[in-house]
Amino acid sequence: MFLKKKHISVVAFSSAIIAIVFIVTLAGYHLYIQWKQDTLALKYRNSIYKLTAELFRNDVILSNIDLRVIKKEGTSALPLLQGSLKNNSGKKITSISVEISLENPDGTVVYKEWVHPLGNRSSSFGIMEYTEKVLLPGEKMSFRHFMKNCPYDVTEKISAKTEFAKEGSREALTVDFSIVGLTVL
Repeated sequence: MFLKKKHISVVAFSSAIIAIVFIVTLAGYHLYIQWKQDTLALKYRNSIYKLTAELFRNDVILSNIDLRVIKKEGTSALPLLQGSLKNNSGKKITSISVEISLENPDGTVVYKEWVHPLGNRSSSFGIMEYTEKVLLPGEKMSFRHFMKNCPYDVTEKISAKTEFAKEGSREALTVDFSIVGLTVL
């Protein structure tokens, strides 16, 4: 059986295309498997973070929560959240996440934000990074957080009713806060 030059080039070209497709498919499959493993590990860490918060919910005390609007010359008004945090557990707390939500009297949430009093907890490429701040057993600390993304109308409601309007008021906002994430050593 004779192969002509034209047939040899077609065989070589189609073999090269098949080899390239095979290699790209294997590389894509490997990247997909790695992505799935990283995603699963991140979900696992986040579930442990939330579960630890549930376990230590009664041992970490949030108190003196105050929300007010700060107006500075030349800048727009910003809500400032202040509060205290006390560690009544026997463990060091290395990371904590507090969820703050502002609700209308009918129960609709108008704004929600997460605050990290000990500093940001972040994950980049599967590696957890923590700040150097820790809350030792029995220790108490104060924190402040400017709510920079708070909508203007919510800021106005907070500003108009600094003490949060009377109970039956149509303009009343209620503040709900809870610990949603915690890491201990």
